[in-house]
Amino acid sequence: MDVSFHTKFLRDLCERPSFARRELGKVAAQKLYSRLADIESAESLEELVELSLLDKREGELIVHVTDECAAVFQECQNGSGSNGGAKVSSVVRRIKLVGIKNGKSH
Repeated sequence: MDVSFHTKFLRDLCERPSFARRELGKVAAQKLYSRLADIESAESLEELVELSLLDKREGELIVHVTDECAAVFQECQNGSGSNGGAKVSSVVRRIKLVGIKNGKSH
């Protein structure tokens, strides 16, 4: 799966380990990087759901990083990933990180 980012802040969290450690703490940063690697190696959203790596809730895709931290994604529309305007998870290959829910960060 491909991951894109809603803001520069979120991109920096995911691409700059020292920034992520400072913003999220060492443990959450390490687990975030591990979850991102899992997401990038997956073939589809359905695979991530089957592996219990994400929950689908009210249009959001929630990836639990720690007990206090979760990454919030949204599906990105693929040209071939629609069915009459509705997204089809088995063909969605790109998701966008839109937020991090954490007591320390945005």
